[in-house]
Amino acid sequence: MPPAAPPTATTSGQAQSNLQSYTGGMQTPDQAMGAANAQYGVNGAQATVQGLRSSLQNTNQVLQQVAPGVMGRTANSLVTSAQANRQIQNESAPIQTQLNNLGQQEQNASQDYQSALGQAQHAADANLAGQTQHQSYLQGIYNDLYTQEQNSAQLAAEKYAADASVKAAGAANASPSFGNLGATGVGAAGFAGFPKGTTPQAAVAQAFQGYKPGADSFYTEQAVLPAIQQLLQANHPNESQDVINSAAHSLVYSYRKATFGE
Repeated sequence: MPPAAPPTATTSGQAQSNLQSYTGGMQTPDQAMGAANAQYGVNGAQATVQGLRSSLQNTNQVLQQVAPGVMGRTANSLVTSAQANRQIQNESAPIQTQLNNLGQQEQNASQDYQSALGQAQHAADANLAGQTQHQSYLQGIYNDLYTQEQNSAQLAAEKYAADASVKAAGAANASPSFGNLGATGVGAAGFAGFPKGTTPQAAVAQAFQGYKPGADSFYTEQAVLPAIQQLLQANHPNESQDVINSAAHSLVYSYRKATFGE
């Protein structure tokens, strides 16, 4: 019999294990034929035919020895030839009957044997075909699950990369340096107070043209920060006000420290 069907797999590892287990238990053609022969009694039918053929051969030899035996016994007697022939016929008759019966039995047994052999061959072929079909079915399950897992892994890797990219971009935009905000020029509409295309860094430098080192922070708070905040807001309308304010402060105080040492 073919191996039992394994349980349904939910991962490629399980599917591969099921496939290997089933394949390892598959019958060879000789094994399948041997099992089918036992199921349909092929070996017993063959032995019956062989036994009857042996009996036929032996009985035929006995029949062939009747005539020589009779002639040998009556050779030196007064038995006439006609009497001897009748004796041969009388002794041969039951042997011939037995031989005819054995012949019929052998013929019937041969037919039974061929029928059993044909049924066994058909069963073995069906068994092997069923095994191969189920093996292909298990191979298909493994292939499908493996492909699904590979696709899922690829999608997960792509999502991870995308999430990492978004996270990195968000960290850059939200960092104290605000490099992305600071590097962006004025939009197409321009900005009141600064030439079109002015970057926030250049705007800070322009705003501090009238600044005198050593002065308090009033000038910065009242004159510079609001203008830089408005410029950043114009360039990045989707940013929150907190981000805009933090970026403006970072740009302004970084410029003061770098330029005036404050």
